[in-house]
Amino acid sequence: MKAPRDGIVVYANQSNSWGRVEAQIQEGSTVRQSQPIFYVPDPRHMRVKARVNESKTSLIHTGQRVLIRIDAFPNRPLTGTVDQITAIPAPASIASLDVQVYFAMVNIDSGGFDELRPGLSAEVDFLVEQRPDVTRVPLNGIRWVNNKAFAAVAQKGPDGATSWQWRPVAIGLTDSTHAEVIKGLNPGDRILANPDSLPSTGLTRSAAGGGNRSTRG
Repeated sequence: MKAPRDGIVVYANQSNSWGRVEAQIQEGSTVRQSQPIFYVPDPRHMRVKARVNESKTSLIHTGQRVLIRIDAFPNRPLTGTVDQITAIPAPASIASLDVQVYFAMVNIDSGGFDELRPGLSAEVDFLVEQRPDVTRVPLNGIRWVNNKAFAAVAQKGPDGATSWQWRPVAIGLTDSTHAEVIKGLNPGDRILANPDSLPSTGLTRSAAGGGNRSTRG
């Protein structure tokens, strides 16, 4: 057998439409005429097989835009599109017998690069919804009390010293790092990136409908 080009040879294990391997190529396996045995993957035309928790399957659909970050190449992000989603879940593992996992096949639209290899781990962000030009803050900058969100906003005193005032905020869309603020903050407001260091005195009263309390910073 002669490969059509230089590259890495991988076994052509065949999977059905549900993502399960039907025919595994290994030493001693019986093969038929014209059955693929090996593949020479093209690093510039590859796909990503993403695991999707059952609770998130309703948010994933064919044609959805995707951001891809390869663990081995974190500074070379890629973009892609969901091509298909398996109809039935993957076989359950011992560690997660009660949680079903589905597979989403994602085409890499931006093109790969020569260093890509089959089997590399990747993090996939599915673009469920986008809102441009919104006020957002880091997730760590939000403190929750009685299911209400608060941010510590910087206030300048008469003497020029900075204090921090708890302010209730309404949260919209969130991602893995930031939250959209629908109400309570304005663009340009300075908040404390990690307000856990501030005392919560007066915060419970604010959550119940009282006033805010400033804390000297």
